[in-house]
Amino acid sequence: MANTNNLRDSGINIVGQIPWGTHFCYFYYSVEDLLNLLLPYIVEGLISNEICIWITSNEINVDDAHDLIINELNGVLSKVNLKEQLKIIDYNNFFFENQSISDENPIKLLDKFLENRVAHKYEGIRITGDTNWLRKGDFEDFMCYELKMDNVKRKLNLMMLCTYPINKFIKADVLNIANTHDFSIFDKNDGLKIIKSSEREEIEQQKREIQLQMQNLQRINNIGVLTSSIAHDFNNLLSIIKSYADMARMEIESDDQINGYLNEISLSIKSSAKLIHRLLMYSKEESHQMDLEIININDIIKELLEMMNYFIAENIIILTELDSNLPTIEADVGKIEQILINLIINARDALPNGGIINIKTLFHRRDDLDRIPKDLEGGKSYIQIYIEDNGIGMDKHTLDNIFQPFFTTKDEGKGTGLGLTIVKTFTEHHNGWVDVESEEGQGSIFRVFLPINLES
Repeated sequence: MANTNNLRDSGINIVGQIPWGTHFCYFYYSVEDLLNLLLPYIVEGLISNEICIWITSNEINVDDAHDLIINELNGVLSKVNLKEQLKIIDYNNFFFENQSISDENPIKLLDKFLENRVAHKYEGIRITGDTNWLRKGDFEDFMCYELKMDNVKRKLNLMMLCTYPINKFIKADVLNIANTHDFSIFDKNDGLKIIKSSEREEIEQQKREIQLQMQNLQRINNIGVLTSSIAHDFNNLLSIIKSYADMARMEIESDDQINGYLNEISLSIKSSAKLIHRLLMYSKEESHQMDLEIININDIIKELLEMMNYFIAENIIILTELDSNLPTIEADVGKIEQILINLIINARDALPNGGIINIKTLFHRRDDLDRIPKDLEGGKSYIQIYIEDNGIGMDKHTLDNIFQPFFTTKDEGKGTGLGLTIVKTFTEHHNGWVDVESEEGQGSIFRVFLPINLES
């Protein structure tokens, strides 16, 4: 088993000391760059009493490689048993067997060198191989070889540096190569840079999260399309039911008890039709478009609360304190409704054992407000929609992330993590902003500020 506590000097300044069993790679632009990194790596191994194996490519032949090493060893050549320690092999004789890439031939050669290491009491084996010869059709086979060598390294005092001409590979190939090594070295404008395995894993994790979010977006889009389709069909069915209810009322006496039942049916159908309208508004693809009109926020809240009684548990009390002198504003009704619906549902979900939701509207002059975001175009005055619950509240982590898309603390299937994102986005569409206060076990307060035009 490789002794991972026995650190060896790599000979590469940016890398420093690394343990046996390290398998890393270098992406280079020129042969000059390659030699500047490779020669110190090999020479350090030779003077540290190691066997060094250099697998050359078609850029540097065996004889040239040998001369380069001797020149680099100037002054310390006498300390090295070059014949025993240095093995320079042409890539064809190492990687290939019967004109195909072989992962068996390298293992056989390494076993032979291992016997030599043990017999002559060398510290370990330092190996490097270049891939300038690698053809596109051989790439997958070579990645299999790299993975196999990654397993071999754990059984031997072995250090491996693989070198790749970066211009020869597409970005996806570079990522695949990097994923088979403990870390990778890249040439950057300001010098060499190391990307460690943990950083690659973090990048891959971020990529997986982005892919998951894209899948969620597609799912939400599909739900929107399905909702729109069902809503249209259901609306047609409601129209038929209402027509038959109206015809039945024409056939009976106005004071008949059945007439009262039919009247309740008609009222329920009207409420259902409003609900269908909300669903259709919610599923509109053009959510960034604004359909502005003059509205009274108090009226919108009253209508929504009447509709939302179907969704509020009996152990939840909703109290309202609406400013009777509240000015009208120019706004998109559909977006304002979505802001309110999502905030009320959020407050409801924070009250699993019941409680109180307070809803207020207030008028503010600009100078009376403690804070107005600098990046928003504000008016001289604002209205505030205030929604408070005495529910479970939020910890700091939740509070810092509530407006992030797909962030949710609800059980799977009970929330998309988009409700509060919609609240923030639609509020900003109106040049407004949202403030939040919350403590665990103390409930939450959401304040939505929207600019108004007093002349309206």
